[in-house]
Amino acid sequence: MVIVGISGSPRRKGNTERLVSEVLEGATEAGGEAMLFSVADGDIAGCTGCMRCRRVPRCSIDDRMTLIYDAVVKAGVVVFSTPVYMGQMTSQAKAVVDRLYALLNNDGTPRFRQGTILLPLFTQAQESLELYSPYFNLCDDLFTHMGFDVMAPVVAGGTRMKGEIESQKELLASAREMGRKIGDRL
Repeated sequence: MVIVGISGSPRRKGNTERLVSEVLEGATEAGGEAMLFSVADGDIAGCTGCMRCRRVPRCSIDDRMTLIYDAVVKAGVVVFSTPVYMGQMTSQAKAVVDRLYALLNNDGTPRFRQGTILLPLFTQAQESLELYSPYFNLCDDLFTHMGFDVMAPVVAGGTRMKGEIESQKELLASAREMGRKIGDRL
């Protein structure tokens, strides 16, 4: 089964990508096929609201999102990760979420596999893991509405500067173990 990781951080190889990579490594160790997409690798345009995807099951924008669409359709698990900027996901991560609209039918049902699990990962500068919980709950509601089976979020606080997540050995080990358990379930 395919496990898709999406890093919504504009910072290449930063804390967010490191966290999602640990989950994917664990899933691979359990026999899963992992794929990582990073918004830092190339431009993903925002949704233009053209509504072409309502008429034909394809987005009108031909960019790296086409690879993400194909992967999500095949996936059993999507690991969606983003740093928290100004109390919310990054604008780059939001562009990915907005563009996932193309994977919904006109009646709101998903064009991807029923029961696809979504694991949200958040990194943030703030130490308090509860500070942005209302926003994390909002994201849970959004992903659930889209048709994903949403797991409880993993939050890494105190990760402002690149590499700060390395000091959180327990969290990284827990992320890898979570990936193994997900990989075992598939």
